[in-house]
Amino acid sequence: MTTTATLSLGYVAIYVALVGVASFIEKPAGRGFGAFQLNALIRAGSLAAAAVALLFGHGLVFPATGYLLAEPAGL
Repeated sequence: MTTTATLSLGYVAIYVALVGVASFIEKPAGRGFGAFQLNALIRAGSLAAAAVALLFGHGLVFPATGYLLAEPAGL
C-alpha cells in the first residue's frame, strides 16, 4: 500500500471516529436544542472537520482552483 493510500485511510478512520463520538454525545447534549439547531450544529461540525482535513491534506492551496477558473460546461 502506498503512503498516499495509507494517509487517506487514516483520514477516513479519524472521520469515522469523530462521527461515532458525535453520535454518542448527540443524545444527551442535544436535549436543549431544537431539530433545526441540532442539524445546523452537525453541518457546521462536518464542514469544520472537512476544512481541517483539506488543510492537512493539501495545505493552504485549494486543489480545485483550475476547475473553478475554467469555463463552466453547462452554461
